[in-house]
Amino acid sequence: MSISVRVHLLSGKSALLATEPEESVTSLCQRAQCALGAGKGRLLTASGDRLAGGAVKRARLQDN
Repeated sequence: MSISVRVHLLSGKSALLATEPEESVTSLCQRAQCALGAGKGRLLTASGDRLAGGAVKRARLQDN
């Protein structure tokens, strides 16, 4: 089951990425960087907590 994740930069630029629960957070981060044309960064939750490594399903991301 695919999950859609919207990733935002502080500048306001955003991208919508589809991911699978088994994908690693590291891989998702790299794809977000490419989609946004951004340098190395970190993925944070809406509350500002850093997403740890491991699979997306362990990060408990929700669709949209």
